[in-house]
Amino acid sequence: MKPTALYTLAAALLLTITGSTACSAQDNTTTSTAPVEISAETSHQWQGWGCALYWWANVFGHDRTMCRLCFGHSSTNFRNELLPDLEFNIVRYNLGGSGPGMVASPPMPAFKAINGFWINPHSSNPQSSSFNWQADAAQVAALKTAMALGADHFEIASNSPMWWMCTNGSSTGSNSGGDNLLPRYYKAFAYSLALAAKQARSVWRVPVGAVEPFNEPSAWWWKFPGRQEGCHFDPATQAKILPILRTELDNMGLRDVKIAASDENSAPEAVATWNSFSPQVRALIGRVNTHGYSGLSPYRGPAMAQLRKAVGKLPLWMSEDGDGDASGMTMAQTIAVNINELGADGWCYWQPYDSGGWGLIQSNPGDKWVGSPNNKYFVMAQFSRHIHEHMQILTTSDVNTVAAYSSQNHRLVIVVVNPGSARTIPMRLKGFKNSIGTASTWTTTATGSEKYRRSRIAGLYLPAFNLEVPSNSVVTVQLNNVFSTAANR
Repeated sequence: MKPTALYTLAAALLLTITGSTACSAQDNTTTSTAPVEISAETSHQWQGWGCALYWWANVFGHDRTMCRLCFGHSSTNFRNELLPDLEFNIVRYNLGGSGPGMVASPPMPAFKAINGFWINPHSSNPQSSSFNWQADAAQVAALKTAMALGADHFEIASNSPMWWMCTNGSSTGSNSGGDNLLPRYYKAFAYSLALAAKQARSVWRVPVGAVEPFNEPSAWWWKFPGRQEGCHFDPATQAKILPILRTELDNMGLRDVKIAASDENSAPEAVATWNSFSPQVRALIGRVNTHGYSGLSPYRGPAMAQLRKAVGKLPLWMSEDGDGDASGMTMAQTIAVNINELGADGWCYWQPYDSGGWGLIQSNPGDKWVGSPNNKYFVMAQFSRHIHEHMQILTTSDVNTVAAYSSQNHRLVIVVVNPGSARTIPMRLKGFKNSIGTASTWTTTATGSEKYRRSRIAGLYLPAFNLEVPSNSVVTVQLNNVFSTAANR
């Protein structure tokens, strides 16, 4: 990070014993708000943060520095700036559908064409010349690096079957926008997914835990000539393929590999697809994935709660989300809503290296250019470096406040997203013992005046304190030596 002046104690965080009067240099610029209540009762257990490899790794997968920024656990010197690694532990690997012989789709740039391994239909023997296991070396290199850096959730996801399995010989969608996978290749498609999972485990030594066969399958926009790989699958078609995939995984000794479905574009579509499945088909799904879009904007609406209710206790991931707001405030609000309303157990950003405001770090993979981090990179760190796998997500009274607790480390993390003016927030903890502990805060403002700036507090009295939050900012509070009295601890 570029060096900036340290916050003063009052400017960064004001913690007081309940009932006492708090004063600070910013009192005349902040407004008091209703208390935010945080209960020690568990909402759900967190599984982690991650991103898709796909296009950026197709170009930059051999670059260990770029991988370390996503999956590392320290700080990395990047273009003469020390950046906090994002500590992602979820990796989504794209099993490509492109390759030699495919019908060309002129709008699709080369970096979006992910070469698959099964290059022709002449043989299903993975040791035969019909397979090229070096076809996607850069993305595989990123996958291995992520594992070496500590990532522990790996998913193989498909945007399209291999081009030769498709009606028109293209991995960018059918001519009509409808189903593009030929029915005679349903089994071959399922086999290719299971085989990739086996290859990852036995040869790459990457413990793949899930396979996702569909990507935004109900979308109408997968139409040739397309700008990227994609394939429409009617819900009825999905229901036919899922049991075949389960059989292929089991036949390869991968009974513990889950099927994740259906990666629909939005929560409303995810609800509709899930509800279309019979109980027998639903029983094949080990985790429900959804994307978080409404057009190109984040989805906000009742379908998030409806989806969580529909799938019950199944793991539920926000497997892809992104937006063009470089400040990170849109993303921060999305994360808070996804955790508190959708009940997401995991959250993945789309492409950490992308152009304009879409990237956490600006990049044009098409010409191999990598630029500076957007402010949203530091906003992402506010969440991913503090709310870790196996922590318990707690219930809060404010949708823009995310809280997580580690019973092992006796650590409470609170992330406050403040899209408005500066304010003082009374924080009230329920189900925690009275104690004196220590705390640290990290602050990122939308303007970039503060980028993951840390301050430390000692002698903190719980269970109540006041938190001063700058305007248009994200503030993370990490409280140590905090002990829960909740029964489910």
